[in-house]
Amino acid sequence: MIIGLTAVPVKDGLAEMADAPTEVLNAFSERTRQMEARRDAKVERFVEGLGRQPTGRERWKLDREAAVESRPTKTSVDAAVLHRRWLDQLHDLGHDPDRYTARLLSKARALDADETTDRAATTAALSQLRDTQSVWRPAEVTREIAAAFPTRLGATAAEVVERVERLASQAEDTLLVDISRPVPDGVPVRRDGRPVTEGALDRMLTTDAILDEEERILALAQRWSDDDGTDAEPGSRHRLQAHP
Repeated sequence: MIIGLTAVPVKDGLAEMADAPTEVLNAFSERTRQMEARRDAKVERFVEGLGRQPTGRERWKLDREAAVESRPTKTSVDAAVLHRRWLDQLHDLGHDPDRYTARLLSKARALDADETTDRAATTAALSQLRDTQSVWRPAEVTREIAAAFPTRLGATAAEVVERVERLASQAEDTLLVDISRPVPDGVPVRRDGRPVTEGALDRMLTTDAILDEEERILALAQRWSDDDGTDAEPGSRHRLQAHP
């Protein structure tokens, strides 16, 4: 698998590959054209029958009907046969498959060692995680770092996976705090120091900043609980005061 293909902005829920020739996109979009033709016919009949344009909801229903009605009957065509058919179709359009692939990947940026990109991806990943929850599992850290990488990467999937896993491991060691249960004495451990019996969902990570914030909240709550209310007016509610 090659990483490096990009897409144009999404339109009507779909995004075509960037840099792909228009004639190729059109030739391989037969299903879309069939659906659009059926939808246009349905809209025309709707207008003729009711004397008005369909509402947004009605148009959506017509779109769905056209998609279902134009769906081809499922067949058990061999994958190799389909692949050969697609290659022949591309040849008929005047494109050599290998050169066509090279054209689409020609603008891809190589996956070079780039500390700026690595740092930006890690920062973006942790920011995204902090926006949703206060503790995370290692797999979630890895997922967000992968999602934060630029899409135009001319590299194999294996190279990207290796780099993402390395950054996730570095983040765990230098930026995150492991708040998993302590490892009992005498329990066999893995290379990462965790028990061999520990499941993937048992590891929990957070940051020093989040732990500090929780300590401040607990301290404020404790001061509020210890307040005897002697300074409060009768019938008034105590307010949680933030002290420097």
